Amino acid sequence: HECARLTLGHSIAAVRSADTARQADCWALVALQRSNLLAGEAALRDLQSELQFTDAEWRLLPGPKRAFHLDACTLRGALRMPGSGPPSEAQLRADRCVHACGDRLWQCQIRCPDAGCRGRCESAFGRCEADCADR
Repeated sequence: HECARLTLGHSIAAVRSADTARQADCWALVALQRSNLLAGEAALRDLQSELQFTDAEWRLLPGPKRAFHLDACTLRGALRMPGSGPPSEAQLRADRCVHACGDRLWQCQIRCPDAGCRGRCESAFGRCEADCADR
């Protein structure tokens, strides 16, 4: 979660909201799945069931007290076959959002003179794409 927060560009000193915590939780989930440390629906359900904490435990954990809804996280880089019906309005909104993020990434990258600048573009894209999950 903490590595994900930094990757997403969340300030260490910033107030931690439930929304930014959810973004970091989803980013961390994707990292676990990409590294094959968490594979399959059963493993996701098991992890989800383990993320129940007491008030005393929450005082030791980063971010605000919150419910975890990892099944609502979008998976970046995963191939999912489309259903046989037309996309839902929510899917269309998410698609438009990610495309807009990609357009901003492209415009940022073509203006960048060095790898450091391009890295900032990619971080901004990651934050933008994570925000698309809310749409």
